[in-house]
Amino acid sequence: LYDGVCNLCHWTVDFFKRHSRQGTFEFREFQSSQDILDTYPEIPRDMSTVAFIDEGKVHLYSAAEIKACWYLKFPYNLLSGFIVVPGFIRDPVYNLIGKNRYAWFGTKKKLSN
Repeated sequence: LYDGVCNLCHWTVDFFKRHSRQGTFEFREFQSSQDILDTYPEIPRDMSTVAFIDEGKVHLYSAAEIKACWYLKFPYNLLSGFIVVPGFIRDPVYNLIGKNRYAWFGTKKKLSN
């Protein structure tokens, strides 16, 4: 799940689409995913994080991005190595970018389908 009005989020989704094996991911915007939010109550409703659901397990914040990198084609799958950096270091950086993503990268005028 990703924020459907966030340009950075759309660019990230495009990156994953280009560099993953076909059919690996299903991307859904938070704004149109109430069914998933109802199924996984641990996902924050404020769109403060991307959510990556892998085999029924929810990954949030920097761990979501890093875990998803496991499924990218080489050499991009090497980004998953950042999992060795502790979350207490990764997540403040992730949160800083997340809080400023609209100001720094802009927003989409209309949600995509």
